[in-house]
Amino acid sequence: MEDKTNYRVFGLGGRLVYLVLALALLALLYMNHPIKFELFIGKATYASLGAILGYFIDVILFPNFRLNDLAKQKARPEFSRVVASAQTRRALIVTGCVLGVCLGI
Repeated sequence: MEDKTNYRVFGLGGRLVYLVLALALLALLYMNHPIKFELFIGKATYASLGAILGYFIDVILFPNFRLNDLAKQKARPEFSRVVASAQTRRALIVTGCVLGVCLGI
């Protein structure tokens, strides 16, 4: 059965709706509170830098347990717990870095 819906607009897939919605909300925030808009952009920048920092810390600390390498071996049943623990480990490291950067530590 073929899907008749075409979500591949500009290579964004179904994310185009979320992009337009986010830009509309940013424009609304800017029109109502221009000073808070600058604060929001600064905080979003810090949170993004924290996420990037957390990802690179995970890659540096665990170079042999990358998620894309483990996903190739996911067909084997004994690797399901290893993959789950690697995903949890990365989520905790990134969350810790984002919280640390956003709180100013």
